[in-house]
Amino acid sequence: MSSAGTATLLTPYRGGAIAVIRIRGSNAWSICTRHLRTGQTPLPAQPSSNRIYYGHWQDGATRIDDVLVCARCADGPDDVVDVSVHGGVRVVQRVLMSLEHAGVRIVERDQESHSSWRPADRVQSEADRLLVRAPTRRVVRFLSRQRERLPDELRRLADRAEQAPQDVREALSALRDRTKAARLLVDGIGLVLVGPVNAGKSTLANRMLGRTRSLVSDLAGTTRDAVSEPGALCGVPITVVDTPGLRPSDDVLECESIRRALPWIAGADLVLVVLDRSGPWPRTFVADEVPRLPNKPTLVVLNKLDLGDRWKWPHKGWPRPEIKAVALSAMTGEGIDRLSLSILDTLGLDAAADPEIAPFTERQERAIDELLSDQSAAPAALRAGIMQLLGGDLVENSGTGLV
Repeated sequence: MSSAGTATLLTPYRGGAIAVIRIRGSNAWSICTRHLRTGQTPLPAQPSSNRIYYGHWQDGATRIDDVLVCARCADGPDDVVDVSVHGGVRVVQRVLMSLEHAGVRIVERDQESHSSWRPADRVQSEADRLLVRAPTRRVVRFLSRQRERLPDELRRLADRAEQAPQDVREALSALRDRTKAARLLVDGIGLVLVGPVNAGKSTLANRMLGRTRSLVSDLAGTTRDAVSEPGALCGVPITVVDTPGLRPSDDVLECESIRRALPWIAGADLVLVVLDRSGPWPRTFVADEVPRLPNKPTLVVLNKLDLGDRWKWPHKGWPRPEIKAVALSAMTGEGIDRLSLSILDTLGLDAAADPEIAPFTERQERAIDELLSDQSAAPAALRAGIMQLLGGDLVENSGTGLV
């Protein structure tokens, strides 16, 4: 670490009400005082850890923003100072630039590894890394619970592994069953909208996001490339991908746009097939494109409910009767809540409640799979594997303490 230290943007790098920048290093406070103006002359040589300083951030003669500054307790010789500013992207850029000019090195969140609250194990460390970029309050609440409850449960299972190995394996299997829902909550749901041209996919995408991100027009083929935007459903992060209408075309640009949309469809957690119920039955799309959709969770959206229905559902031409359908109007918003609940239900998520205890990372999921794959492993090996899952590099092989 350089003598001037590092600065990290802890909050997501996009517009918001508040952004938090952490300055770390032996000179963090002195660097902060070069830019902080509070009306006090002078600021103390050492900050009080139980005080918040209010003032404004100054870069030379330029006043950038009002700020709140607090010092944090830290292990080791480094000062840790958190600066809260208004969350406009340009404001954050200006504050970071002023720090960079002072010799501070700007690092990504994942490199801000020395937390003021040292994690006791690897599970807590993973929760901490995810918490700093959690996009919704629901994700923050879930990760905060798992930070304490999952390690406690793993320690309990490790303590019982040698006396009741089969019971422990069944408990691990139950944890494994909750992993999918937990990871969808933490990582977010990828939703891809597909359908024939003019089915209302862009209007639906805008409605789900609560803002206009896709261009809407009555002209067929307006969406020429996949548009990906973040949002949330009932506190669950989502990414909505609006794709071009799928149809045969002699237009080279349109064909290329459709080809580029295929990887989005293949990588989706859930596919929404949007059909215009007020128009004629989309025979060509259903016959040519629906059979080629990937075998993954899918919902049919019967759109334009406000304009009436020219055909009944289920239609005799629909080839996949196992797929559920939701009728709505993307234009008026009628039925959007039903769609949100159907999306979560299809993926095994609850609209409000989350698993009390659940693994939430790929590493944790993979480690449990390995433990369950060897049903003949000795109880001592089962215990050691659970402690490895809990701690990895942070826990001694015996599981009795931290390295």
